[in-house]
Amino acid sequence: MYSADDILKIVIEQVPQNYLDVCAIKARTLKNKNKFCVNIEVLIAPSIYYSNVATQTLCKFDGKCLVFQNPAEVIEALDFIDVMRLKAAIKTHLRTLFTFEQFGCCSRYRECSNLKCCTHENPFYSGACMYRKNLEAGKVFY
Repeated sequence: MYSADDILKIVIEQVPQNYLDVCAIKARTLKNKNKFCVNIEVLIAPSIYYSNVATQTLCKFDGKCLVFQNPAEVIEALDFIDVMRLKAAIKTHLRTLFTFEQFGCCSRYRECSNLKCCTHENPFYSGACMYRKNLEAGKVFY
């Protein structure tokens, strides 16, 4: 049986460092009619890119599975040894966890063009960059 701390450690070990640099990840144990359940929550603090503090639930652990929403995905505890699948699921769900108003590009557009990928240090904020989406599609404008 996994504890809330065990699940938190397993998840954090799979989170890319650029996300850990700009957020906090915590476990919140829920008590539902004697059923063990843990929410893994992501907290982003205000920055120059957005002014609101926000917390979202990345996934839930019900004692047997990690359950992600939007898109729905379930990873059974026995599959935690499939690190690549777990890492991919966490990264996919982190990218869509917070939404920001879209913008054309930031001041790093030339650097991004040269490297053919987004170089912004905040992966949550850069997810709203329209130029990033073009770069990911192989379209370099500058």
